[in-house]
Amino acid sequence: MTIWILSDGKAGHLSQTRGLATALLAKTGGSCCELALADKGLFGKLKTVWKKRSDVFAHPVENGSPDFIIAAGHGTHLPLLLGGWLFKKAKTVVCMKPSFPMRWFDFCIVPQHDLTPDGVSEPPPHIIPTLGALHGVRPLPGHPKTHTLVLIGGPSREYGWDETQVIEQLKAVVQSAGYRVQGLGGEPQQQFVLTTSRRTPAGFVGTLRKECPSIEVVPVEETPRGWVAEKLAGATTVWVTRDSVSMIYEALGSGASVGLLNMPALLPDGKKKRRVARGIEMLEDDGWVTPFDIWKETGVLKSKGARVEVDRVAGILLND
Repeated sequence: MTIWILSDGKAGHLSQTRGLATALLAKTGGSCCELALADKGLFGKLKTVWKKRSDVFAHPVENGSPDFIIAAGHGTHLPLLLGGWLFKKAKTVVCMKPSFPMRWFDFCIVPQHDLTPDGVSEPPPHIIPTLGALHGVRPLPGHPKTHTLVLIGGPSREYGWDETQVIEQLKAVVQSAGYRVQGLGGEPQQQFVLTTSRRTPAGFVGTLRKECPSIEVVPVEETPRGWVAEKLAGATTVWVTRDSVSMIYEALGSGASVGLLNMPALLPDGKKKRRVARGIEMLEDDGWVTPFDIWKETGVLKSKGARVEVDRVAGILLND
């Protein structure tokens, strides 16, 4: 089987598409290639897909036509539709609620919080509801658990940024290094490792290193591919800022207990929650994650084990 990934270069989107491609190939064997669409205008993105078609026809043995074309990110939707039109046998898979009608794609893998209640309970065959975004992170029970991992995001459409608030929460977590981890033993965590994201404001790392010298800080610019997955495998506990939805679900995939650091919500109280906030609220209600304020009161981080959706989705795509 041959899989194409249309990549907009964003880490969260690549986590979804690569995770799904890996799960599909684990069941069938085959190959995967990524078409880089980042930093290209619409014409450039379409041209990239068209050129790949020419390569397939010119060298059919080396460049097999795709069985699945997978994409995430609004800027990939038209190129994905073009790929489906050029290769009739290919199944187009979009890992999000798309900006175009969902019936235009062969499969739409959509987080439950982006669907209506009926869309979750009785979805049409081409819509696959999931608990959050897909990813390729899996628990590794035999891997030594040596640290607490902290994943910091930044300002987004739903959350603002308060550097002082974030650092004060981190100080509280570090100072309570002997907190109990429900379901994962009561061993205190002695090592704290933190990384940032593309959205983390400049200057945060410098301030954090001064205020919390016991935290090992590795900025996102210094993390090679696979760094976060490796650190998740060795983490008993993960703290994530509320805005970082992809990282929250990746943390849950590792089987670690997950705490959420507060961020200032941009939506005033009393108004309808936006999609990310709704999804996180669902995780809180179901006991998958522990908000900072609840941890502060109880000293306990809950753990329900690993949450991995990608194998189930791959089975549906392959009619397993």
